[in-house]
Amino acid sequence: MVNTRRALLPGFSSALFCKIRLHQIKMKGTLSEADLHMDSVHPPGQNYFPSANFKKNAALSLSLDFLFLIVYAFFISLSCIRIATALKGVHSIIFNVAVVLAWAQFIAAILDAIENLALIHLLLNSSRKWLPGLARWCAIVKFSIVGTGLIFIWGGLLALGLKKYFHRSE
Repeated sequence: MVNTRRALLPGFSSALFCKIRLHQIKMKGTLSEADLHMDSVHPPGQNYFPSANFKKNAALSLSLDFLFLIVYAFFISLSCIRIATALKGVHSIIFNVAVVLAWAQFIAAILDAIENLALIHLLLNSSRKWLPGLARWCAIVKFSIVGTGLIFIWGGLLALGLKKYFHRSE
């Protein structure tokens, strides 16, 4: 009998390793640094990680990321709007901020798609020197927008919890 957990773990760990390496590559910012980093890819516990295998796993990871960016954009934007409607009586500026943050999540998704395309071109041995910088700045702006949306959601949930707590004690 085959242990399915053990059989699935190597595939999962190599995909996770590729995702971590892709984020390291895009944060390099220049083509020469990204090339050096891509040539020195060695997962923990293995002496050599074939570049073709890394590129195949990385391309699969990037293509699956296109589905995820749609999901997180909708989830965060709808959560911002739901929090704002629940806090509607507090201030109208909260609702305006939520609408801006909700639309900004779709801008973050577009930046994520641009970042993925830049990384795919790097994996295909593109010699365009501006691709690592483009991927880096798209990632920085994307994470800033997504982080702001998540902070708004957590702050709104905290405000709703405190509102319920203090209204219950009256």
